[in-house]
Amino acid sequence: MFSVLNLCFPNGRRKVVYRVTMSGAFVIYVCVVIFVTLGMRQLWTVHDLKLHPFWSYETVIRTGNPEMLIENIANIALFFPLGVFIRDRWENRSRWQYCILTAFCCSFTIECLQLIFGLGTFEVDDMMHNTLGAVLGYLSARKIQQLAAQ
Repeated sequence: MFSVLNLCFPNGRRKVVYRVTMSGAFVIYVCVVIFVTLGMRQLWTVHDLKLHPFWSYETVIRTGNPEMLIENIANIALFFPLGVFIRDRWENRSRWQYCILTAFCCSFTIECLQLIFGLGTFEVDDMMHNTLGAVLGYLSARKIQQLAAQ
């Protein structure tokens, strides 16, 4: 994205335009995550907890139904951009541990809100996959930045 900005804007304005663009993209991303995880859910009458890690994989193996596997991949994909934003925004101070903590806290908050408002099941698997997605996004962004610097 930065190389596109190099073509369109003079030196002094590139960073400003880049930061404004990334900030706008981040706001849109947060709105999408809120809508997907909270907004498009139906109210449940039962508040359910799934605290057993990897229960979704056990379900896939036991039933042969790949639906839970697809949901796990979707959870990874949903938080991938968060890792990219963390790496981009706090490039000099950011470490992968910070990415893990931020992603876990965001995911935990979403799971708690789903439980409190009856919008879904509180799942440890979701938190694990969301965190994994953010870490993969972070590591991908870091690798791209390293390759671009060469």
